[in-house]
Amino acid sequence: HLDCDFCSLPWDSSRLSKLQSIQIRNLTRDLPSIAQLGNILAASPQLQWLLLASWSDDSHETTPAADASKGKQVAESSPPSPVHLPSLETLVLQNVPRDINDYLLTHIHAPACTCLIAGIRPASLRSLPPRLSPNQIHPSNTFADLLSPAISAAPDIMMSYEEAKGTFRIYSSPEPEVSNEWIHWVKRKPGINFLFHTDKTPEIGSDLRHALSGLNLEKATTLNLIGDGANPSGEVTVDTAANGETTSSFPVEALQALPQVTQLFSARNFRVGDVLKHLGRPLAEVSEKTDGGESWPLPQLSTLSLSRWRPVSDAKGMLDEILQFGLLRKGDMDRSEDDWVGSWPKPLERLVVPPEVAQAFKEANSTFDGVELSNSNPTSEIVSEDHLQLRNLPAGDAVTEPEPTLEQLDAQLTEIEQSQHAFSLDSYRLKRERNALVPLHRLPGEIFVSILLTVGSHNEIGLEDDHKRLHALAQVSTYWFDTIIAFPSFWQQLAQYHPPGFREMVLKRNTSGLLKIDCVLEQAAKDSAQEPLLSFMKMVAPLSERWKVLTFEGDLTDEIMELLQSPAPNLDSLLISSWGSTGTGSNTFELGEGRNIWYLDVDNMAVPWNSSRLRGLRGVQIQDVTGILPSLEELYAMLAASPELWWLQLSDWSLFDGGGALMSEVSDIQIRPIMLPLLTSIILHNIPAPVTQFLLSSITAPTCQCVIVQQVPSALLNNPSTRDTFAKLVNGALAAIPRFILKCRKYSGLLSMVSEPRSVMLYNWIDHVDERPGLNVHIPTEDMDSLQLGPFLSSLKFPDDVEFMANTNEVNCTASLAYAGWHRVPKLKVSSALAAEIVSRHLSDIPQYVAWSTRLRSLSAQFSTLDLPSGKLDSIVRNLVAYVEQSCSRKNAESQLEGNSKGEPYRQRLEINMPRAIAQKLGTALQDWDVRLSEIEPGKDTDSSSSDEEPE
Repeated sequence: HLDCDFCSLPWDSSRLSKLQSIQIRNLTRDLPSIAQLGNILAASPQLQWLLLASWSDDSHETTPAADASKGKQVAESSPPSPVHLPSLETLVLQNVPRDINDYLLTHIHAPACTCLIAGIRPASLRSLPPRLSPNQIHPSNTFADLLSPAISAAPDIMMSYEEAKGTFRIYSSPEPEVSNEWIHWVKRKPGINFLFHTDKTPEIGSDLRHALSGLNLEKATTLNLIGDGANPSGEVTVDTAANGETTSSFPVEALQALPQVTQLFSARNFRVGDVLKHLGRPLAEVSEKTDGGESWPLPQLSTLSLSRWRPVSDAKGMLDEILQFGLLRKGDMDRSEDDWVGSWPKPLERLVVPPEVAQAFKEANSTFDGVELSNSNPTSEIVSEDHLQLRNLPAGDAVTEPEPTLEQLDAQLTEIEQSQHAFSLDSYRLKRERNALVPLHRLPGEIFVSILLTVGSHNEIGLEDDHKRLHALAQVSTYWFDTIIAFPSFWQQLAQYHPPGFREMVLKRNTSGLLKIDCVLEQAAKDSAQEPLLSFMKMVAPLSERWKVLTFEGDLTDEIMELLQSPAPNLDSLLISSWGSTGTGSNTFELGEGRNIWYLDVDNMAVPWNSSRLRGLRGVQIQDVTGILPSLEELYAMLAASPELWWLQLSDWSLFDGGGALMSEVSDIQIRPIMLPLLTSIILHNIPAPVTQFLLSSITAPTCQCVIVQQVPSALLNNPSTRDTFAKLVNGALAAIPRFILKCRKYSGLLSMVSEPRSVMLYNWIDHVDERPGLNVHIPTEDMDSLQLGPFLSSLKFPDDVEFMANTNEVNCTASLAYAGWHRVPKLKVSSALAAEIVSRHLSDIPQYVAWSTRLRSLSAQFSTLDLPSGKLDSIVRNLVAYVEQSCSRKNAESQLEGNSKGEPYRQRLEINMPRAIAQKLGTALQDWDVRLSEIEPGKDTDSSSSDEEPE
């Protein structure tokens, strides 16, 4: 069974043989050649299902020269013998290249094909011979032979021509249906829906006639001509052929291939005038007189139903065309027998016309002898009438009994359960019907399976009753039970803590699929569980080629280590936590050969860092590694080849040599950018400084929203290029958090940037990490001058709510903090006297043009002023007054207008919340300014400056 969607394959592979189902959808590149398709089909005589849909390739040409230039064989060079598919039941071709489409429809021989959905241009069938007789197809007409089983099996065959689309359609009633689902879920309803795509070429009439003449259409007695629905205009537009004669919107020459038609319906304002003219005269190529009227187009026509093809005001014109058709058809006009040799067609029995034409008949006192004249429905009802006609359903059969609703079935179930003699079979049947109506059960099969898989696998690793969830899902209903039992995807988890019976069930239901091996123990069970752990690993080791996920936590003995390293070429997730003593050197887990590892989570364990399998990583956690660390070059190779990486956490690395080799390497290595477009979280905690410096200098991650770095190397901020790269990472996190706190502590010697709520490093398996935005970065300020830290702070894009705290006496640090641009923060809170002094000094020093565009709307300070020298207190007040006079407006409206007249922009109002001592002095100085001033309540004064708390 082959089912590809948006995926190409090596079409000449020897494995593409003996296929039973082929379904290839949305193929946009590397299309198979005709020769390759022919080989695949010829090697699959048991094929039952063939669906090709939505193929497009700009490089796919239809000319033999183009195919030959690419080494492809073309249809012209293929032998004319058909491809025999005796078991093929369903054939669907939709939107595939014309040469491939035509080749398949003219070469496949499928006598059992009763479901056919496809289309072709009549010109592609010119070389095929017509029927030998009404009951015999020419042996070499493979196209007619392909359509014959579906036509013969259908109870009714209909035909229609749609003017807007230019398509002539042959379809069964009921129409065939093929669901767009995975190959093992598809449903089919037999029938035929075949389109002939017409155009305006002069040969289209003869080409369509030739194509139809080879088909067995005796049951197709109804032809519908469907217009574009536009109201007829006052002018009748017709096309003109080369010889000057008018041509119809319908290729009327094709009517010669439809002598069996007895009913002709026109709908949606189809331009039927030219068709009437063609039907009203004998065929030009008739050479001898016949008895059955075959010298006329549609000689068996008995019912003619017409929709409006001229404006309502031109009912007389429509009447004249009908009368002329009728007179010619009935032979009432004077005509010499020598003018033609044909016989008269069957008389018309029923004529349906628009209401205004019927009225015109009445006013002109015109009639058709022996013809039943009826009014067609008003224009507003024509669409619904066409809907019934196109499906060959009489109006009385159009209404079917509606399906019972959930409420009705519930009422019936209640009645049965409350009766004295409960009918168990009826109750069971009603419950099945009711379950079938649940919206969840009406979803496509693959979506329903995906939902159950998501629910069934939503467990923490090591949760010992996770298998019970699957059991609970299977008990919901028979439909759920059947689904879970049938799909091996539900039976992938094989865990040490599962009961033996459940393990046997997993291996029974999943005989060859991939497995998720879970061997996680609790620390309390370290001694008692060693023997069961070894027994479990001995059981799953022979299945290592089927391992997809390997999760292990426990004591790594030599015997268990050997079992874990069994060849696992399909392994894509490796999660190992060793209980061995840290600091003595980590073991190395050999990866061997196989597919790329997607998720790598190792704790107290090393791997060959240069392995080719460490490419295409999506999640990385490397913790508690001692001694055997990756080099910077190996780190670059891993990350640069992993553009889909979304999680990176490195923590608690230790070296035997103190990091000398890494320091030497970081000084020699050339910084190359590592683009990680999907990375959302980067966590670097307690790892060597060269590694931190290298990663923060190289990684570009535009979607990163969580940055946790225990200590940023000062060397990182020396280079403007590496400093900007790191600032972009931090700005990504700042854009995702609501509140930001900047702290500069006296004893820690660190400048801390943290989000609120605070982001901290948590230890969890990589497939259960808590992915949320946050920032927790610490920069050492000792021996760092303002030229290093200041430009970095000025490049940060703070969120709207910022709290600033400083209690350090370092001159370089306080000078750097002035670069932060506090006027850019809409809501700013300072939590120490030093922070208030730094901020006020910065605000007073900003230029006039910057003050007009300030974003600062709220400034609050919360600290004790009891021990604050009066000089510093006056300095804070003086600087704040200077800032207000530059950025705020006066309360006097006239003064404000006067200011605007000098070209100043409108100034915003500022809210200031200060300790009482400062607020009182500001109140006197700013009484004429539009400032909302308030003081902190005495009970809320807190002295944050005395806190010496170290960062987490």
